[in-house]
Amino acid sequence: MDNNIIGDAIAKKRVEKGYTQSEFARLINVTQPALSRWETGSRQPKMSDLNVICEKLGISLLELLGGDETEYKRLKKRVLGLKVGFWCAFAVCIMLFVIIIVPHYRVINESSPYEGSFGHMITVTVKPILLYNTNDAIKYCDSLKEKYSEYDAIEIDVVKSEADMDSMDSVLLSSTYVIHKEE
Repeated sequence: MDNNIIGDAIAKKRVEKGYTQSEFARLINVTQPALSRWETGSRQPKMSDLNVICEKLGISLLELLGGDETEYKRLKKRVLGLKVGFWCAFAVCIMLFVIIIVPHYRVINESSPYEGSFGHMITVTVKPILLYNTNDAIKYCDSLKEKYSEYDAIEIDVVKSEADMDSMDSVLLSSTYVIHKEE
């Protein structure tokens, strides 16, 4: 896009309304050098600045561009591209938040405590929230040792889903953790 089309239009409309560069810069809350750079075409105002300029001049963006539909569409397309870019970046941030912060597994069942081969035990069934990864499952199971530290051992079964938790085909990982207690 030719920066001078917008710059020339701003300067022309500003003069038509009777504002000096300094007066208009104060009115739209920018510095006079910034307005000067826009009007000479060495810099281009952001869309938010163009909206303020049009509001203060009492005209639409299409009017500011002298009715040039091609330039108007090109400017709107650029702004749409920026919005799409923003929302894509936002979606990536949300996905990273989910991957890093949200727990990947959750406990869906705890058995009654029982006496097993390693002493006082409990069986805990967990399932992946999003995707199953063996390394993550082992880390999660490891983290449960502290939660169930009153037992001598914990048997942990990682299953595909709650509906199939009684089926051996559903078990993704089964581990027994012996908790060594300091005497």
